[in-house]
Amino acid sequence: MQTSEHPTRPDDEDPREESNDSPLGVSVIVFEDAEHHGKLIADMRASFQRRGTPIEFIIVSAEGPRLAPLSGTQHAESVQSFDAAIRLARHENIAVADAVYDFDAAHWQIVDPANRHDAFRSWSYSPSRAPGSRKLLVWIYCMVVRLLFGVSKNPIAPGIVTFRKSQLTGIDTSRLELNTTDSVTQLLAVAKSKGRRVEEHRCNFRQPDLEWHKKNSIGPHFPKSKSIKRSIKRNLQFWFSELAFPARLNETNHVSSPRNLAIATAMLLIVAGTMLFANSSYPLFEPDETRNAQLAINIAETGNWGSLSLADEPYWDKPPLLAWLTAISYECFGISEWATRLPSIISSLCLLGLMMLAGTKLIGLRATTFGAASLLLAWGFSFQTRYATMDALLMLFTTATILGIAVGVMQDGSRKFRKGWLIVSGISLGLGLLTKGPICLVLTVPPIVAWMVLNRDISRDAKRATMKLVAIPAILVAAPWFVLTTLTNPEFAWYFLWKHHVLRFSDAFNHQEPFWYYLPILWLFMFPASILLPRVIYVAVARKQKYRRFQTPTHGLLLMSTLWIVGFFSMSQCKLPAYILPAFPLIALLTGVIANFEIGRSTGIRTRFDRLPRRIAIGVCVLTWVVSGISILQFGSVDFGSLTLFALANLASVVLLVTFPLKRSSPKTASWLATLAIGMIFVFLGVNKLVPSIALDRSILLSIAQQQTADQPQTVVYFGRDAFGAGLYLPESSVVQIDEDSPEQVGQILAQSGAATIVASDSNISMLKATFGDAISISQPIGRHTFRVSASPERIATGTRPTTTHK
Repeated sequence: MQTSEHPTRPDDEDPREESNDSPLGVSVIVFEDAEHHGKLIADMRASFQRRGTPIEFIIVSAEGPRLAPLSGTQHAESVQSFDAAIRLARHENIAVADAVYDFDAAHWQIVDPANRHDAFRSWSYSPSRAPGSRKLLVWIYCMVVRLLFGVSKNPIAPGIVTFRKSQLTGIDTSRLELNTTDSVTQLLAVAKSKGRRVEEHRCNFRQPDLEWHKKNSIGPHFPKSKSIKRSIKRNLQFWFSELAFPARLNETNHVSSPRNLAIATAMLLIVAGTMLFANSSYPLFEPDETRNAQLAINIAETGNWGSLSLADEPYWDKPPLLAWLTAISYECFGISEWATRLPSIISSLCLLGLMMLAGTKLIGLRATTFGAASLLLAWGFSFQTRYATMDALLMLFTTATILGIAVGVMQDGSRKFRKGWLIVSGISLGLGLLTKGPICLVLTVPPIVAWMVLNRDISRDAKRATMKLVAIPAILVAAPWFVLTTLTNPEFAWYFLWKHHVLRFSDAFNHQEPFWYYLPILWLFMFPASILLPRVIYVAVARKQKYRRFQTPTHGLLLMSTLWIVGFFSMSQCKLPAYILPAFPLIALLTGVIANFEIGRSTGIRTRFDRLPRRIAIGVCVLTWVVSGISILQFGSVDFGSLTLFALANLASVVLLVTFPLKRSSPKTASWLATLAIGMIFVFLGVNKLVPSIALDRSILLSIAQQQTADQPQTVVYFGRDAFGAGLYLPESSVVQIDEDSPEQVGQILAQSGAATIVASDSNISMLKATFGDAISISQPIGRHTFRVSASPERIATGTRPTTTHK
């Protein structure tokens, strides 16, 4: 038997061509992993010789230990891969037989070359019975093949597959598993995905009884558990890289000059900066923004950067990064609402710049620009990025981690990796841990690990480098604070990790919502980009060839990460709208790909997508006027003159811009540009008019400060409520915070001053009435949860009403 490492034969030897006058022959490919193949080949050769049909045999040396090499087989050539065997085949008709395929010679009529057909055909027995210890693995293996590949043929169901060599046009057989019998199953799956006809038949005759001998015996044996596990992993990788996301990165990546990238990024950041920085000095929302502001104020006042404190108690609910950045902002610009929101705004601008830089390398400049613009127009993004909480920072660092690894290991579809991007991902991961704790690991590591395991294009060296270059910087950035805090406060680990992560996820003590809570939230907060979400899902699973070039492993990572983030928080008992914010940039990039494809294609036929700009424009216009009406009628904090001018300008712009999307003959680009402009008006109005108006209306501290007089400030008592951020609006000496279990302390303050402004809930005000009775007089609320209370010091001091403690 000859051994060949090359798939082609020298020209001076037997050429692999059939003349038109010669009888049709068959090339039989068998896998060398069973002793009985020698007799099988002899029987097959004798059967075809009796019928005068030319036949050749090509042996593929299977991976792993072999029981008995076919070294004695005559007139058979050996190669080391299935792809090489196909290319070496001389005849147009090819048959591939499994190792334990044991039909007698009479059954070989099913591969008779005279039976011309236009389909891939497979005949197989029922799956072989597995030993007891491997039944579960075999069941999983068969389910993977059946559900993901869409075929039932697999090596555990032995049989034979026949096809014509010309049917492989457009199928890259080099991407199949090269030297395992799984390659036959994969060939059928690829043929099906390419639109080829695949016919699968169950053999009517009974499979010969095989004795599955013990390990290391000389007879045939059932695949080992390790071999089955390896096959499951290989087939999952094949499904992800060749069936679900088969396009290579360099097929869709449009090369963009640095100049075009710089111009697009600069324009985007200018628009975003104008939108986010404008009118950002409105009152802080209570209690989230005021609490984070108070943490930074405490750092600036005490100089203690190592541990956070709140109300003279250690604060271990969240890590310190946001408080550190806010304190730095205070040191540079002074204590103000604008300085409080500055870290969130800057992190949002950095996120948009990162998306442009990394997204251009992954999906192209135009698609990335569409995606970044859709993110900027998303109501939830624009609002949360001006909100002084950890969510904007967490969104930046999770996105940087995911996109950095994608660029680092998948650049230009090569097997090389870029160390710089991987180090940036590691630093981002560490900063994410300092922002909101291990939730950053939970959101990024599972989809990244699954993607790297499933993606066949990532080399082993790249995987090892990713582990080191990401893990080491992350540990160096995050570990010092966590270790130091744990050593100085042993109870920190239990409180932070167990109570605020494990218990809050499994048994929420607040913010409990149903499982489907994030579906409407995602739709509303990502509007208008959310309109494209059904299209994104359709393109991700479509098998039409026009969509296949968009199904790259990079798109798979974006989709997997999005589904994981939304699904993880949907399983949590504690839910808030901002929790799924890290998924927004990933969704925006996916919608950018769809928008780029739909806007860029020209078919001459109007589709449902071509009418989408008109519907978006009308919907956004309606929402614009709803927001305008709310700002004018509900909130009086904005002066009437500016609202009138704004309304007139809004009317003129809407009338002008809606004209384009409403015209049937309008160019596609003009329609989308008009829709973009209308969306910007809507977001700018909401972020810079509606949100500040709500903040002015709801601000307790501002309403109290407006009633204070400079010469005689009133005492402000926070009874059962936290006085976070009071120092931004009120003199610290005039603010007192009292626990709701101590109403007698409120009485002492009233006895001294005679009157005070009390901030409390309705139930706590009722508690004061029950405690002091007629000794105090409570006026109508002067603001939200704010009451003016006066008292007779003599009656309180003499104890006209007994003081009781309510818990």
